[in-house]
This record gives sequence, structure tokens and C-alpha cells, in this order.
Amino acid sequence: MGCSCYACADRGVPSFVFGSRFDDLGRLQIFEFRKHRPEAVVQQYIAALNARDARIIADLLADDCRLVDSAGGWIEGRDNGLASTRAFFEFDSEFHIEQEDIVLRGDEVLVRGRAKASNPQLASDRLWQARVRDGKLSYWQSFGEDALPLARILMPEQAYVPQDSGKVARSDLK
Repeated sequence: MGCSCYACADRGVPSFVFGSRFDDLGRLQIFEFRKHRPEAVVQQYIAALNARDARIIADLLADDCRLVDSAGGWIEGRDNGLASTRAFFEFDSEFHIEQEDIVLRGDEVLVRGRAKASNPQLASDRLWQARVRDGKLSYWQSFGEDALPLARILMPEQAYVPQDSGKVARSDLK
């Protein structure tokens, strides 16, 4: 049985070519390969965000995922994460991530790049932190200069926000 991850499927890798990857010139590179390397899952997630492919995003999100905005607010759970992602696609139809660097550090994947968007508060150099568990994205956080409270904007009823007291509360925005 071959690899069925999105990275291989997108490149047209036949299922019998298990563990195959391609270099920048499209040449087949054979080596031992973990199907769900954390960096690969994060790159698949970024590609799905850029393509606005909710089906792939749904496949990549862990059931208990947490998506955290630059202001520290977050959405929990796969269904809420997918709903907030769809709302985000409507919020800024031009948003996409240009990844510059990706590094695995312990159990975290760190991404440096630039967000392109029609909203100037979203269009800036950014850092993202991700965690992958069992081949699924379990945590995604954006860090940028402008701390737009996207969790509260996109899903006010489901958003969690940090309080000045250090406690956490559901968003009270309606």
C-alpha cells in the first residue's frame, strides 16, 4: 500500500511509490519517509488555506484542535475550527500565506512568512506556531504586529478570550 497523503497525491505519486518525494526539479527522491511528518502536515494546511479547500482542512484538523489569533483569542474543536476558517475565507478572500521558513523544534512547527491580504491588518510579516498529533493539526497560532481579534470577529459565540485577570472567558461580543 502506498502513501495517500495530500502532498503525494498533489504530485501525482502512484500509490505503489511509498515513501517517495520529489526535489525542487520534480525528480523522484526515494528514502524512508514518515507519512505524517509534522512539517508536511503544516505545509498541507497552508496549501489548503491558500487554495481555500475546506475539504482538505477538515481532513487535517484534529477533533480537539485549537486555532489561536494574534490577539490571544481562540476557537476550539474541529467543527468550530472549520466554521471559523470558512468565515475567514469570506472575511478576506485574498488572504494567503507565503511561507519563507519552516522548522521543527521539539513537538512544535515554527513557520516564518508573510500574509498577503486585502485587509492591511492581516497583510504583514508573520510567525505561526503549530503542533501536529497523529498526523492532524492540533494547534495553530498566528503572531503578527497587528493583533486583530479574529476569533471574536469570526465566531463571537464560540470564541475564548484571555481576560486581564489571567482567567479565560467566552467572548461576550454578539
